[in-house]
Amino acid sequence: MLTVGQLLDNVEIIDYSHEGLGVAKIDNFVTFIPYSIKNKRYLIKITEVKKQLAYGEIVNNDITTNCPYYLNCGGCQIRHLDYQQQLLFKENVIKNTLKKQHLDVVVNPIVANENINHYRNKVIMPIKMVNGKLVSGYYQNKTHLLTPITDCLLAPSIVYNIINDSIKLLNDIEEAAYDEDSKKGNLRNIMVRYSPVTNQVMVCLVTYFNKLKDNKYFVKELTKKYKNITSIVINQHQRANNATLGFKNFNLYNSNFIEDQLGDIKYRIEPNTFFQVNTLQAQKLYDLVLEALSPTDQDTILDAYCGVGSIGCYIASKVKEVVGVEVNAKSIKLAQINSQNNQLDNTTFICGDMHNPKLNLDFSQFNKVIVDPPRSGLDQQLITLLNNHGFEKLVYVSCNPATLARDLAKLAKSYIIKQLTPVDMFSNTYHVECVVELVKNNK
Repeated sequence: MLTVGQLLDNVEIIDYSHEGLGVAKIDNFVTFIPYSIKNKRYLIKITEVKKQLAYGEIVNNDITTNCPYYLNCGGCQIRHLDYQQQLLFKENVIKNTLKKQHLDVVVNPIVANENINHYRNKVIMPIKMVNGKLVSGYYQNKTHLLTPITDCLLAPSIVYNIINDSIKLLNDIEEAAYDEDSKKGNLRNIMVRYSPVTNQVMVCLVTYFNKLKDNKYFVKELTKKYKNITSIVINQHQRANNATLGFKNFNLYNSNFIEDQLGDIKYRIEPNTFFQVNTLQAQKLYDLVLEALSPTDQDTILDAYCGVGSIGCYIASKVKEVVGVEVNAKSIKLAQINSQNNQLDNTTFICGDMHNPKLNLDFSQFNKVIVDPPRSGLDQQLITLLNNHGFEKLVYVSCNPATLARDLAKLAKSYIIKQLTPVDMFSNTYHVECVVELVKNNK
């Protein structure tokens, strides 16, 4: 029987969990050990024991990475693996997840990330008070313990330079961080969006109030140093929860958006807008969607969960018509703007819930469908609709292998799963995107 605090030597790592934790088998306990490498042996200390599961940590872990914060930060989970090991891990997670659903699917080699560092176009960091001063950083994994961070390998240096200078200016005007217990203070988070294509930058301060103590000073000093800042916004967040953003935005400088670009298509991005965090890799992802779709000028496409029209606008020039559906009204407005700005005349974007069986949409007009749902995957009602209509082609874009495999098992009733291609959008983390091509089963 394992006990908390117990030391065990020569423990072999036999596999990885889907979150990148090393897995060992000790006395019939499946034991998860972070920052470990498969086929290596370690001296470990048991930190938690459950019914048939346990957690441990490596004693005197000597792993080396190019990040000084790695062991105290929850931003990355598998940076201690070399990149080829990371890719193999992600491929195996997908294959094992499919196997659990008894699916025999052709899994193509993962599309590697050309830039395994400095790839994120968006960073959100919480702000806390430390010794009477504002600091920003990342929470340690599954905690609210902040690790102060002034630079990070996940995003370009300009992003963190702007964050650091913003924090300095906010300290100059004696702003205080919002305290959840006392309900005092103002600043909750800072977000910076950056386009590596257009070079535009947005700075968004998430605050309790809708202003700073000195808006003019902050804007003047920050834009004087960074000429490519095209948007400074306050996002007001007064809810008693851990959401990173609120609903109301107040513009402090220039516009409330920046533009990013994939191929020839430009996209307007606002503070609350969902957009792929890896711009350069997102284009590869959308090219795979196009390839799987096999578009013709006779195709009428349903783009479910269309967001701001990122996929719909990208494929529009290759098909007869695109109809996008999205539950978020603000996203639909931006999708319409993105379509207009790119002079697309064959797109329609509708605000509605794909999970609502009463959605007023004639599905018989579509011969092909793209679905790009959130991590929770497809609702059973939508799966039933997709199965009943038996569209000529279905392309499924997923950021969660578990819900993807679950949904594919249900869709196999009416579709043949032709192929799956993983895309490494999020290097040094366990996350992975997938593009799946399905065709109607005519049997």
